[in-house]
Amino acid sequence: KNMGTLDVPNIDRTTPNPQNDKSQSALLKLVYQVNDKQKHTFNFEHIDKTSDFDLLSSRAKLPMTSASSVKGETVHKTSQRDRVSIISRYALKNDWIDHVQSNISFQNSHAQDNGITQRNTLADRVRNVSYAEKAWQFNVQADKLFKSSDKFAQRLSYGIDYSQIDVS
Repeated sequence: KNMGTLDVPNIDRTTPNPQNDKSQSALLKLVYQVNDKQKHTFNFEHIDKTSDFDLLSSRAKLPMTSASSVKGETVHKTSQRDRVSIISRYALKNDWIDHVQSNISFQNSHAQDNGITQRNTLADRVRNVSYAEKAWQFNVQADKLFKSSDKFAQRLSYGIDYSQIDVS
């Protein structure tokens, strides 16, 4: 809901344009606790979304006097994402490391945005916009809690992160 009150199919419209959304997603998570010092987590995620819009607010008012006046406009959007990750955590408890955590993940996603604008006497305008991304990520992080007394403690965290992303 919004504060709009004018529900007309032209540029004077103040209510939302009609929109239809569909979304499906799945998440699979497996955790394997070897012992109290070692744990591994596997994640798989899939998301699939579709949206259709009827852009009533872009239509020209009647009578249409310009050749480029918009008679109708629709948009269809789709997006999909798959992600896989493995996270491992180890408790070492030595002089420089209390815990180590590693993470490796891969993500593949893409989106498509297709729009059609119907104009009064000019040819229809068609827009097809696509986006795709493949990403690899790897990181390792360690931490250590240093205590010098009951009242003073300092946690040191350090690690490395590597990412490679291909976008088109």
